[in-house]
Formats: sequence, structure tokens, C-alpha cells
Amino acid sequence: MQEHPEVRDFIAHLRLKNLSPRTIVEYRKVLNSLFDHIGLGDSSPTEITTAQLRDYVASLQQRGLAPKTVSNHVLVIKRFFGFLLAEGYIEEDPSLRLPRPKVGKRLPKALSIPEVRALFAAFKGETAAERRDRIFFQLVYACGLRIAEAVNIKLKDIDFAEGTLRIIGKGNKERQVYLKPNLLQALREYIAETNPAHLSLPRAGRR
Repeated sequence: MQEHPEVRDFIAHLRLKNLSPRTIVEYRKVLNSLFDHIGLGDSSPTEITTAQLRDYVASLQQRGLAPKTVSNHVLVIKRFFGFLLAEGYIEEDPSLRLPRPKVGKRLPKALSIPEVRALFAAFKGETAAERRDRIFFQLVYACGLRIAEAVNIKLKDIDFAEGTLRIIGKGNKERQVYLKPNLLQALREYIAETNPAHLSLPRAGRR
């Protein structure tokens, strides 16, 4: 079966927009999958209805495809019919009321214990910069800090007597975290060795 002229024009449009060949191949696959599902054959894609599109998306969900995959299919369909509408092939866009499945945010993957050990094993050097980097990552990991929170720590935020650290987070919200004894000792040694003349801990990345 020859490619529909509407699809050829759409693919040419994508090439003019400098989409990668791989992306264009994926767009073709989605459209061919849609056409096969509804049995389009030699009929024009301009005859496809909203009901047929909804049935296709439902079939993807019934096959157990990931929401992100289904959402990508819907995106391609919407772009295709949006192109047909803009080019005058159709007077109404059948995909206009086709919802895209919600895709939940993927939670960051935590490092495993061996990965954490390997990370800290990399900080073996004893130069001032290497000791700084080591204490910086120890603070981030042990206290669950954001990078921005860690680089803004001031020496006055550390209460060695109570074993706590004052953190100013998003929205200028303040919280306290408890420091483990070994981390407190590492901080004491770092401060004693570097004897910083300013209040702020050196920012990671400075040499």
C-alpha cells in the first residue's frame, strides 16, 4: 500500500522543521499503527473520526502500554491532524478533544549502598580542594540536602554542642537537621585544617 499523500506532506513538513530521522521514523510508526487499527486501507486519513481515535487510544491502554508511550502516540496524532487542519485538508480537527494520558513524574532513583561506597571511595585525595569536596558530599548525602542548600551553609549554622545544622531551604524556610558524630568530627577537622577566614564554607567547584 502506498503512503497517503497527506502523510507524505506531513513528513516533508517534519523534515523542514529539522526533526531527526529517528523521530520521523517514530511518527510514521504511530500513524501506521493508527491506520492499521482502524482499517483505513486506501481511504484518506481525512475521514478518520474522533470516535476512531478514542478507540485507538483505548486499545493502547488495554494492551498495557506505559502512560508515557500512550501519551506520545496521542501527541503524534494531534500534531498530524493539526497539520492537516492548518494545510486545509480538513475543516475540523478530530483529535482536538482527544485527551493525553497523565504521565506521573518519575521519582529519582536512589543510589545503592555499593554505589554510595564507590562514590566516597573516589574522594581519597588530601589536597584542600579534595577534602572540601569530600566534606561537601558527606553533608549532601548524610543530611539529604539540595545542592543549593549545601553550598550556602555558613559556619554559624553549625551547632557543634547540639550536633545540629541550620538549613535555609526553598521559600526561605528554615529547618534543622541532626549531624552524626562522625560527620561532626569530619567538619571539625575540616574547619581546623582549612582555617577559613570567611564565614561561608567554600563552594564546591571552586579551585
